Amino acid sequence: MTKKGECQEGKPKYAKKYQEKIRERKLQWLCSHLGSEKIRCDRCRYDTCFRAICLHHLCPEEKENVHDSLGKWLSSYPFENFQNKILTTNFLLLCANCHAELHAGVWKYGE
Repeated sequence: MTKKGECQEGKPKYAKKYQEKIRERKLQWLCSHLGSEKIRCDRCRYDTCFRAICLHHLCPEEKENVHDSLGKWLSSYPFENFQNKILTTNFLLLCANCHAELHAGVWKYGE
């Protein structure tokens, strides 16, 4: 049972709403940086569900760890660090299908 003013996860409602606003601000900045209205797959142009978009590092040595992802960047990094990460990392935005196909060797980047 949740207390009045708290979300089910135990965080105050205002904290969750604040995090959502920050995430939206980051997404708006990213769209502006990419020159697009939506976050979409660089290969097939899929743009229906943002959560289905993966970040694929073009330079694996730029990954901080195995779980370095766009979702982590959106939720964990302060806005300025997020901007810096986007500006200094070589990556593709791929839908889950295109990302899986790339790793399976179905297609290669640049073809």
